[in-house]
Amino acid sequence: MDWYALLPEDVRRTAYAAANGKLAWARDEALNVIAILSDNQCRVLGVDIWRLAPGGPILTPYCMDMSDELIAEGIRQAIWFMEGFNWNPEDPGRHEQPLFNIIAEFTGSGTRH
Repeated sequence: MDWYALLPEDVRRTAYAAANGKLAWARDEALNVIAILSDNQCRVLGVDIWRLAPGGPILTPYCMDMSDELIAEGIRQAIWFMEGFNWNPEDPGRHEQPLFNIIAEFTGSGTRH
């Protein structure tokens, strides 16, 4: 099962979509996505930070990879990273809202996105 399928349509609609189909959300909505993943026993493997550019969302060098195999620990790390993220004062996107791309897998099938 693709974990994106667990998300209600209104949550998917709030995402910014990259050309490759990957999704990213503003902070509050991304935290909502994490809650949905937690409720559905999905493992969070990482979080990438995107910023919105004229051509669409782009990946930044900011990311966090979760090293723990425990579902609850990956969820905790993702929340900590997203709640505490602030742009570097020298970053060209420092005045923009960060977007959070969540890399996760549904533990029932091993699907990763």
